[in-house]
Amino acid sequence: MTTQHANSNLVMLISILAMCIVFAVDSHIPLGVAGGVPHIIPILISLWAKNIRFTLILAVLCSLFTVIAYFSSPSGGELWKVLFNRGIALLAIWSCALLTIKYFNELIRHAALEKELEKITVYRETISGVNHLVRNLQSNFLIINHSKNLKDDLGEEVIDALNQSSREVCEILDKLGDLDEVTPEVISKIAYSNVNESK
Repeated sequence: MTTQHANSNLVMLISILAMCIVFAVDSHIPLGVAGGVPHIIPILISLWAKNIRFTLILAVLCSLFTVIAYFSSPSGGELWKVLFNRGIALLAIWSCALLTIKYFNELIRHAALEKELEKITVYRETISGVNHLVRNLQSNFLIINHSKNLKDDLGEEVIDALNQSSREVCEILDKLGDLDEVTPEVISKIAYSNVNESK
């Protein structure tokens, strides 16, 4: 069990305990008091669990306990005030739960963006490294061009083909290095653009 998972379980346990305490207190105070509103406390605690399903379950249980407490609490206050207080409590519970879930979704989206940005950074560093190696190779071709013996051994056609290939690879790497959107489709389109053009 990882530390993060253990911490999440601890937060869940504390949230459930807090919910039971609030219910116990709410069941023993007169109906005229808005005793159900403190049920938002366990939902706020669930923020640290980072578990949307758990927060939803907690909101349902807190709502259920708020209704049960209406029947189990000592009588007191006018009926319309009692019902109004219970309604406010339910509204507070679900407002808090929905805001918590929205916060979770924002965290997930932010984590996904960070992961994607990390992939793009690694991709660009890789392209930069490959580009450097290819340009070194191109420099070696230039040496061949200026060496009469090597030109005679390889032949003009082979040397021209090597130079053309190195230029095409450098052009492709330059395009790949300037990409704003990194997807397999875009990379494939650029990588094979010269092949398609030659056809």
